[in-house]
Amino acid sequence: AHAATTAAAAAASSSFERQEAWIGQLKIQTSNFRMLRGVIKQRFLGEGIASHDKYARQVRRIISSHVGEVYGRLLDTMTQTVLLLNQAADPISRGAGSHWCTKSTDRSSNEYDIEVNATLLENTEELRSLLDQSQRQFAQAVQEATLLVLQHRACSKPQLAHLARRMTSFHSLFTSVRNVLKYLDERALHANGHADIATDAEVNPDDGKGTRTAHLRQRCCGAMTRPFAPVIEALRSQWLWHDTLNRRLALKTAVGLLLASLFVSWDYLWEVTDPFGFWPGLTIASVNLANRGSSFHKASDRLFGTVLAAAYAMLIADLFPPNQDVITIASIGIFTFGAIYLRNKDHAYKYTYAATSIGSMSYGSVQNNVDVYGYVPKRIQLIFVGVIMFAIIELLVFPRSSQTILERNIMDFFSNVEEVIEVARKYAVDLSSYIQCCEANDVERPLMDDDNATETGSVAELPSFDSLRSSMKQLSDTAATLMKEVSPALKEPYFGFAQRLRPAPILGIVRESASIQLQLSSFLDSLERLSRVLVPHQDDTDDHQQLQLQQEATCDQIKKRSSERTLACNTAISAYSCWAQVYSRLLEKVSIQMQLCCDNLRIAYPDGHLRPQNCNTLEAIASAASFRDLDSVRLEILSIWGDHFMEMGNKQSTSAATILSPNQLMMLGITVSHLLETCRHIQKAGKGLEEYARTFPPQATQSL
Repeated sequence: AHAATTAAAAAASSSFERQEAWIGQLKIQTSNFRMLRGVIKQRFLGEGIASHDKYARQVRRIISSHVGEVYGRLLDTMTQTVLLLNQAADPISRGAGSHWCTKSTDRSSNEYDIEVNATLLENTEELRSLLDQSQRQFAQAVQEATLLVLQHRACSKPQLAHLARRMTSFHSLFTSVRNVLKYLDERALHANGHADIATDAEVNPDDGKGTRTAHLRQRCCGAMTRPFAPVIEALRSQWLWHDTLNRRLALKTAVGLLLASLFVSWDYLWEVTDPFGFWPGLTIASVNLANRGSSFHKASDRLFGTVLAAAYAMLIADLFPPNQDVITIASIGIFTFGAIYLRNKDHAYKYTYAATSIGSMSYGSVQNNVDVYGYVPKRIQLIFVGVIMFAIIELLVFPRSSQTILERNIMDFFSNVEEVIEVARKYAVDLSSYIQCCEANDVERPLMDDDNATETGSVAELPSFDSLRSSMKQLSDTAATLMKEVSPALKEPYFGFAQRLRPAPILGIVRESASIQLQLSSFLDSLERLSRVLVPHQDDTDDHQQLQLQQEATCDQIKKRSSERTLACNTAISAYSCWAQVYSRLLEKVSIQMQLCCDNLRIAYPDGHLRPQNCNTLEAIASAASFRDLDSVRLEILSIWGDHFMEMGNKQSTSAATILSPNQLMMLGITVSHLLETCRHIQKAGKGLEEYARTFPPQATQSL
């Protein structure tokens, strides 16, 4: 029995871990699917004008002819794999069979796991093969479509925009498939129990015995420390006192219950409230939540539900004779049905509390022989007292306004966006300088060693991405704060002393802030990958190429190979340096406009809060209207990017599509599409700011 219990507990723990891991994987996939949905629904500027001409149809035909069949099979296999992983992670559907597991449903959990793992293994191999084929064929399609577009300059820019959007959509899909494959590999290793052995074997494949010994030692240490795992985890975790929200909630609840205890500890108050002196304490404990808006929302629902149930209970008591259980129970059932049936998600607690209160109100307190007329008024009074005590503590003792936090963080968010774009511009400038330095020091002597490098001067270091990550983390934290505070801020009571929040524009701004954060994060990831693609990694290839040169038969062959490699590096690095300069120009356009918009916002809102102040209605509208100019910036970005793409094909001896590899072409299109989408969402956020500023008090009223 002990062994069976242990096995059941281990199976439950494994099922929970599998479900938690799959939920984490789905959260990772969210950004890819959001990007995929965005590029499918959105049309870049200028693309819609020429979306149905012959060149656009020809580009789509090229992509479809290369990846059409394989792409469809990839989607089908991906869908089947995800659905099967959903069933495998769901404990309810385990053993219940599926469309791809055709055996009898009457089988044990182990048999089900074996069948699922076998099916997933088949899908994994097929998915990996289809992904490789799709990537190769799409790369060929991109090269062929790029050559077609460059040959017809009349409609090149709209078609380049279409290509950039197609690159982004396929890249999002490929990334999501790679994430699923990575999860499947980790799942297979975990299921077999050989994850540590496989990792050690990859590092040191010849030391099998030592690997098994190390793995056995690790398992023994894990078994010895497992009973103390909760204590160790508690000691390693951050102390809850550092969490300001939980600390404030605990303090205000403790103070509120301390005051409410006077109703049962002070003789005078107990004589007044006997035997219901506990109701103020229950009310304070019930409505106290982490933020002000949600707390007041629940307090008002509790008070309204109490009054609603009290009115109904007294009505029934007046209409029908007392002590009629059949009538009382029927009336309770009718009221409960109506309250639950009319319940909505915004005020669910109001109707639920009314339904749970009607029974005690109809019967009063049976043990204390209190009828409806003695119980109902006392309950309303004491719950009202509890709400008043809670409001005093919330507003005066521990004040914290979600509306104020939201207004400040909206302004901080736009400042963070400005900072991220400016840091990205500096990174692109440094990257261009680094590539030019590589061209000046390395390309003239491709086989130059370290000694020769120090004689000619030090090569500039590759710019670091740390400052960009730090700025992006601040922006992500601000966006997360906006998402967390917007709902409580909209629920806060309005006392007439400040501007009332308008849900539509505020929710639009917060929604666009999440999209901006996603697009900027994707843009920075693409920029980092693009920097790895554009930077000439000659250190990795020189050794291999030197070995090939040394194996040549004659000195003439060595000279010929060296000159060819020098020419190729010269042409490629020149193209790389130009593209780094292009992205610095694009980011400069966006940075200048964002700096102008943020400066206008700082003038309109000098205290850093998005609210009416100092008769700023006109300044607020004008500052928000400056975001409209991002429309022109998007057109300039697409124009500069398209012009340079076509110009590079004309300046070099061959076309741009042959100078750059398919991977480089993909990264160029993906990066510019992320930048265009970032500008579009910033522009939409500015539109929300303008709508909200138009709700401010008129200038004449403020002057009076």
